[in-house]
Amino acid sequence: SLLQPPETARDLGQLVWEKTGGNPFFIKEFLQALHDENLLQFDRQSRSWQWDLEAIKARDFTDNVVELMVQKLQQLPASSQEILSIAACLGAEFELTILTWIVEKSPQDIFASLKIALDLGLIYPLSELDENLLIQSYKFNHDRIQQGAYSLISDRQKEEFNLQIGRLLLANLDPPERMERIFEIVDRLNGGRVLITDKLERLELVKFNLSAGKKAKYATAYVAAKDYLKVGIEELTKVTEDPWTTQYELTFTLSKELGSIEYLNGNLDAAEEVLKYTLTRVTSALDKAEIYNLLIIQYTMMAKYSDAIETGRKALALFGIELPKTDLKNALLREVELVKPNLGDREIASLLDEPEIEIPEQRMVEEILVNIDLPTYFFDQELYSVVVVKMVNLSLTYGHIAESAKGYAAYGILLSSILRDYKSAYEFGRLAINLSDRFNSQSQKCSSCMCLAGHVNHWVKHIKYAKELFDDGYHFGLLSGELRYAGYALEHGSRYLFYQGLNLDKIIELIPKYLQFLQQTNNQWAVDGMLGFQLALLNLLGLTSSELDFHNENFNEVEYLESCRAHDSFAWLGTFNIFKSQILYLYGYFDIALEAALEAEKYLHFFLSQFQSSEHNFHYSLILAALYLEATEENKQKFWQQLETNQQQMKIWMDCCRENFEHKYLLISAEMARISGQDLEAMELYDRAIDSAREHEFIQNEALANELAAKFWLAKGKVQFANIYLKNARYSYEIWGAKRKVKDLEWLNI
Repeated sequence: SLLQPPETARDLGQLVWEKTGGNPFFIKEFLQALHDENLLQFDRQSRSWQWDLEAIKARDFTDNVVELMVQKLQQLPASSQEILSIAACLGAEFELTILTWIVEKSPQDIFASLKIALDLGLIYPLSELDENLLIQSYKFNHDRIQQGAYSLISDRQKEEFNLQIGRLLLANLDPPERMERIFEIVDRLNGGRVLITDKLERLELVKFNLSAGKKAKYATAYVAAKDYLKVGIEELTKVTEDPWTTQYELTFTLSKELGSIEYLNGNLDAAEEVLKYTLTRVTSALDKAEIYNLLIIQYTMMAKYSDAIETGRKALALFGIELPKTDLKNALLREVELVKPNLGDREIASLLDEPEIEIPEQRMVEEILVNIDLPTYFFDQELYSVVVVKMVNLSLTYGHIAESAKGYAAYGILLSSILRDYKSAYEFGRLAINLSDRFNSQSQKCSSCMCLAGHVNHWVKHIKYAKELFDDGYHFGLLSGELRYAGYALEHGSRYLFYQGLNLDKIIELIPKYLQFLQQTNNQWAVDGMLGFQLALLNLLGLTSSELDFHNENFNEVEYLESCRAHDSFAWLGTFNIFKSQILYLYGYFDIALEAALEAEKYLHFFLSQFQSSEHNFHYSLILAALYLEATEENKQKFWQQLETNQQQMKIWMDCCRENFEHKYLLISAEMARISGQDLEAMELYDRAIDSAREHEFIQNEALANELAAKFWLAKGKVQFANIYLKNARYSYEIWGAKRKVKDLEWLNI
């Protein structure tokens, strides 16, 4: 552009960049200023632009581009300056109509003042000329220009204009429009609130800040929500010396919302402090229970499960309900015995049409039980079962609230994990989703989708159908602010992609983004799960130092397991050992793999029908079969009994869902035939397992079945047969993305 070689223009270009931030509009303005000062001139003789860089640096050109634009703004006529300054109070975008409310001038006169700024490029139109040849909507060309216009007026004038604008917006907008533009209104009123003298007007300002805070929270703008709520509380103390006495409901709501939003902003200590103080001021059992509910949720997210459960006990005690601490099995039996008479002859699907609970106290009890189901699930499985069945009995007896959906979803988990009634479990899971739709509850839809996808769906449908449910769970969790289950949906969803056999490179790419969300939302349980999963993936991808090594850039296996124990994340102690047993089995470390499988056994009751239960069954059996021929006679007997037990359970699962479990059942059957000397049966079963895994798209298990068939034929001296299966195994492992396993196959060398 300057008709100079790049090396000549480089220093000027750097200076221009520093002065303008690279903004095209400001670059143009800055170069124009240089030209006006004769510091940048066109030399006709050399037919190029010339400049004196040192002279430019010596001149008093500000480092703040705003000041450069203010100089231009200050050259505008006084009427244009006034209009632009007021417009800057309105925000980056503004409307002619609102300016006419504020300035006692006609639209034509105001437009004439704005036209000058339009011509200079300081603002640009957002609408076309209307029938009166006026432009109604505008926007500042850059936020720095808006800042420049805003700086033309004094702080006192800013306060006056902000208050005037806020009042005019309130006066000229109907209630629906007020709520739609609540942020704009409240920002203006807050900007001039020091000038408010009337207590009733200040009280209205408090209520507007509460509304803005709630709306910002719903939009996940947590920092803004906190600011609105804090202003509301601050202004309320100017209305009355003791707001808890004179404005109880308003004060309670502000405090409750602030406690919630402090947590969502990651201010855990501040959140707990606000809520605990609120507990000292509330006057009713219902209000106290609301605060307890928030504390339960926060303690759960922080992995303080025992604190969450104890808080739940206190909340239920407000309504005369005592959760048992001992003899939980009998307590569960008593609750289970009530389900059938409470259900009567009603079909599960028909429960959708049952009436809504009308009694406030009964509604609150249901909400408390829903909130403590998670910490009991993580920390005390027996108590969890009691809580879930109690929720269902309350719903069957008194009717529904939105939270009843979670009770039915959790009951589906119990039906599948304890009673093995997978059909009814799925029906209750679908009922939960439909009930959340009936109540238009996005938070309950989030948790219901998570429960169905994570605990029930795979027993009756292909695991690939869980993805849509997990995605819905995450989506509705974000929309509703139900960040606990949104995080669980992310963790479970990514792990279930692994079980499905998705390419490992594609899965590992998701982990950093998912971890960031989980850490930002303080979802410790889900963080623990995701980190363990990441360690397994890194090993399979060959990104750890050896086959036996499980670590990432921040910690190793020992440190990870210690962290899980510190957080009472028992499910992840088991899940990690299932991954470990699977991976070490793939590399041929059968003895160490067995140790991991036996360690996982200790934590199976924490899975409650998650898919890894079947993964453990499958890989435990594979390990036992691999060790069988070299085992002592005593161990052979134990191993065979365990294999038969595992296969009995796998057969039940296969009969419910052939797509997910047939190939596993067939492959273990092939291995059992091999170690018992039934070669002809083994040959057929290997091929059937391969075909079933391929048909149902489990590429990782198709690879494994081919590998085991190759080893079978190699042991028989049939190298050519073995080579066919080995090539298929290597090809399938490559598709899966298990790079270290592909390399591991080289030892066969056939």
